Amino acid sequence: MERHMAGNIYGTTVLGGECGGGTVFQLSQKPNGWEQTVLYSFTGGEDGSGPGARVSIDRSGNVYGMAPTGGTYGVGTIYKLHPHAGSWGFR
Repeated sequence: MERHMAGNIYGTTVLGGECGGGTVFQLSQKPNGWEQTVLYSFTGGEDGSGPGARVSIDRSGNVYGMAPTGGTYGVGTIYKLHPHAGSWGFR
């Protein structure tokens, strides 16, 4: 997991999410504890699957990581999640 300068914690799950291909999530501290938000659910297709590696976050809040399986040629992907109009975009 990785902590951003804004205080949020980011991490991944190898399995789970809407299609079972894993997720990238954010933990935000609230007055009564922590709130989890799933930023992206991997499908196991061209976007990849099993993003179990540590993520990196830049100053703009973009989240970078890799998924070791899936992708266009079946050998994994490198991804970027970027905050966009109240949600998250995937590249």
